[in-house]
Formats: sequence, C-alpha cells, structure tokens
Amino acid sequence: MFNRKTILTFALVFVVLMTFLAFGTFDYNFSHSIINTDSIWANFFNQFGEIPAILLLLIGITILFGARKKEILWRNILSHVLAVPFIALFSYAITSMPVRYMYENHVTGLGEDVPQVLNITTIILAIILFIIAMFIERKIDDSKFKEMRKAAILFILLVVGEIILVTVLKEIWGRPRMRILESIDGFKMWYEINGPALNNNYKSFPSGHTSTAFTVIAYTLFFSYFKNVNKKIVLIIAITWGVLVALSRVVLGAHFLSDVITGGYITIFLFIILTILIFGSSENDKLSQS
Repeated sequence: MFNRKTILTFALVFVVLMTFLAFGTFDYNFSHSIINTDSIWANFFNQFGEIPAILLLLIGITILFGARKKEILWRNILSHVLAVPFIALFSYAITSMPVRYMYENHVTGLGEDVPQVLNITTIILAIILFIIAMFIERKIDDSKFKEMRKAAILFILLVVGEIILVTVLKEIWGRPRMRILESIDGFKMWYEINGPALNNNYKSFPSGHTSTAFTVIAYTLFFSYFKNVNKKIVLIIAITWGVLVALSRVVLGAHFLSDVITGGYITIFLFIILTILIFGSSENDKLSQS
C-alpha cells in the first residue's frame, strides 16, 4: 500500500509546507482572513467531523469481538465483559458528539447546557446503534471477522494513538488559539513551545479535530475486504472529508493553518507506520493490489 517513494513524498511535502509557514505572517494572515464563526458548513464539520473516527473504534471492537474463540468458555465470557461495554460506549459517543459540539461556545470553548430532549434522543439513538452492532456481530460469519482481525487492531491503535500524540503535543506547545487573539501581537509561530497549556484556549497546536478526522483514511483498508467497493473513491472521499474538517477548524477560529496541517500529517504518518508494522511488506503489497 505504501512504498518508499510515497512515504518520502508525503514527508517532503510536509517539510516544505511547515518551513514556508515558519517565516513571515502568512500563517496568521490566512487564518485571520477566513474566520466566520457563523459558517453553516464549518459548523457542520465541527459537529460531525470526528464521528467517522469513533465509528472506526466501534467497527474495530465489533470485529475483534466477532473474531473471539467462542468454543473456549472463559475467553468467550471475557470477550463479552471487555467488548460489550466499549461497543455501548462508542455507540453513545457517536450519537452524543454532534450535540456536545453544537452547544460549545466558539469564543470560550466551554459547553452550554444541553436540552433534556436532546439528551434523551441521544440515548435512544445510541441504544439503536448498539443493537445494530450486536446484530451484525451475530449475523456475519466468524471467518470474516478473523480475516479482518489485523485491520481491527490497526483501527483502534490509529485512533487511540493519534489522540494521545496530539493531546501530549497540545499540552507541551501551549499555543494560543486564533479566537482569543485581539491582534497579531499575541500570535505565536508554530515552532514556538509555550507550554504547559493554561487551558483549552492554549491548545491550538496541533489540531485534534483534524487529526481525528483524517483517520477516515483507514476506511480504505476496511473496504479492501469488500470486492465490489471502489477503493479509489473511498480514498478521495476520505481525503476530502479530512481537508474540509481541517478548513472548518480554521474558519471557526479554533486553529491556524499550521495546526491543521500538522494534525492531518500526524494521522497519515501514523497510519503508514501501523500498516507496515501490522501487515508487513508482503501483505502490504497484497492490499495495494486489491
């Protein structure tokens, strides 16, 4: 799926972009020029941009649960104890995330009280999603789940890994967000380490939304197990989704251009590394031909 030339190209593009943004004020000027906190499309991707990543976790856990050794009683019981609560948790996260972001204050970054009717609706939808996941786990043949076991491990490590990396970097960098700056005087270049972060308004670098959104590239691997799906279309949709989420974060004043570029590349590089480590070169070549 990934050869040396592809990896070097990705790396070179990243270095060139970040080097360009390390000089002058383009990073600030561009980000400042497109701010529009009332943008409908930007708010949509703010609210729904991370859902595919949580769905990826749900898919990964469901696959591993379906691939369990049912004939061994203690393993079967342990799998239920470990997997079912996570399936329920991710089901709820998928349905509640848009509501949480919907009531987030773009200036302070703090959440507001969510109407009770939305909380109840969220729980009902989560229960429906949980039932669907459990139904799928029971209907699909065990051999299919076992075939996809490595992919499931990659899905989980990708999402969890990028969240941990981004969270740590945010705390270390402590970069102020665009939305709290009154002028360019408070602007910090992307390479300036100002941490530890005082609060959420000082966690601009890198963009967590963007990093999480770009986990959609893992769906290219997921759909490689289905013969009738055009993988190129899946890849195009994945990249488009990640780019739109990245731009939405800049439009809403939550991040600078350098923040979203770094966030996206963190996930892309992590996906490449995990694919090579988990599948190896032979299986990697096989996937690239599928």
